[in-house]
Amino acid sequence: MDEKEIIRQYYLKFPQISYKGTPAMGFNILWNYMEKLHNNSHFENVLEVGATHLEHLKYVKHTFGTYYATDLHLHDVDAKAKTVIENLPQSSRVKVEFADAMQLPYSDNFFDRTLTTCLFHHLSKPEVAMKELLRVTKSGGVISFFLPYDPGVFLNLVRSFTTRRNARKLFAAGEIADPKLIWALEHRNHIEGIRVLVQEVFKDHKVKVRHVPPFIKSSNLGICEFYDITKR
Repeated sequence: MDEKEIIRQYYLKFPQISYKGTPAMGFNILWNYMEKLHNNSHFENVLEVGATHLEHLKYVKHTFGTYYATDLHLHDVDAKAKTVIENLPQSSRVKVEFADAMQLPYSDNFFDRTLTTCLFHHLSKPEVAMKELLRVTKSGGVISFFLPYDPGVFLNLVRSFTTRRNARKLFAAGEIADPKLIWALEHRNHIEGIRVLVQEVFKDHKVKVRHVPPFIKSSNLGICEFYDITKR
């Protein structure tokens, strides 16, 4: 089996790995916390990069004109994702589109808010995607993203009882490849390196960081951090 097929099968099973059982409760807390700052806001044009099955969309409580949900894995936008869209009050304003995070097909300064969840750990050149988000976001607009503390000790311990447990069950059933191989292919970048890139790319902009748990900045003792960057 080649690498692309391994990843394809993984993302087809992604909802079962990350949004079933205990992991679902964890992500419910994390994504609500991520969106908390913006619940009472309005963003006319919003871009989510790496939307997979559109799991995050239901946590977006702010109003919007148009919400662009993009991914390279459009075969993963299945019946479940369509149900997510249909159940939203603003369903007609959601557009699902193919887009490469490192070469976004949008004009400069177009979006009032851009966001992504776990993206930068997966890319060969995460700084290119960061610059693309900055490029397409308007001056005064917000760039939001999530950085898990991978390969931190505490996060890996939590994963062993949550997402990795679900993945091991699917592997035992022959539905996906070895989870160790999948994460080796998918999570190539480490948190400390990504932090340095974030600091460099966004050094001229207003950066707000929230840690989970609060005030624990150590990548070995915490779980993740959320960024909200206002473009100057």
